[in-house]
Amino acid sequence: MSNKIVDIIKQYLGKNSISGNQFSRTIGFDPAIWCRIKHKKMQPSPAFLTSVARSYPELRPQIQETMFGSDKGETDAN
Repeated sequence: MSNKIVDIIKQYLGKNSISGNQFSRTIGFDPAIWCRIKHKKMQPSPAFLTSVARSYPELRPQIQETMFGSDKGETDAN
């Protein structure tokens, strides 16, 4: 699940020339967290994904689909 959304976020940032630091500041997370997630050393938390969806509405459909659509059996009801 999360690898797909991480790839989508990375493509979006590259296409829109947004640096990792700028992205992290915009969503309100420490840049080290994005670095760990980007290099697949850490899974994105629901709070991280919610913050991304709130800050970048154009990514919201992909995040919602990834979180709720593809693996319904594993999704929490939070």
